[in-house]
Amino acid sequence: PIKHCGFSGLPGSCTATTTDLAISFYTVNRNFNDIFKELQGVYGSNLPIVTIDGHQGVSFEVGAEGEGTIYLVLPINNAKTLFIGRSYINEGVVGLYRQAKDFIKFTDQKALFNQIMSTFIFRPTI
Repeated sequence: PIKHCGFSGLPGSCTATTTDLAISFYTVNRNFNDIFKELQGVYGSNLPIVTIDGHQGVSFEVGAEGEGTIYLVLPINNAKTLFIGRSYINEGVVGLYRQAKDFIKFTDQKALFNQIMSTFIFRPTI
C-alpha cells in the first residue's frame, strides 16, 4: 500500500502501490552469442552463469538504491534468446518497506523466484 515512484522518482512514474516482485519473459530475435558479447562489453567478462532446464546462459543486474531488475539471458535456439527479468526491492536498503504490511522481504522474493523457475521448462520445437 506504499506509493512507489520507480527509478526516475518523477511524479509521472508513480503508482499508488508498490510491486515488490514482478517476473517478466521476453524473446529477442537475436543470437545468444551476439547478445552475450554485448553484455560482456557493458558488464565485463565475469557474468554469472545460470542454467534453466538445461539451457546455460548468463545473468546481469540493473539497479540502484535497493531496487532493480535481475535478468537471466538464455539461448532458445540459434536465432532467438530469452530474457527473464525479476524486479526487486530490498527493504534493507529502502527502509520504508521494513514494516510495510504484506511486503515480500528481499530474501523471500529471491526464494519465490527460484521456486517458480525450478518449474520452468523449455518446450521442444515442433
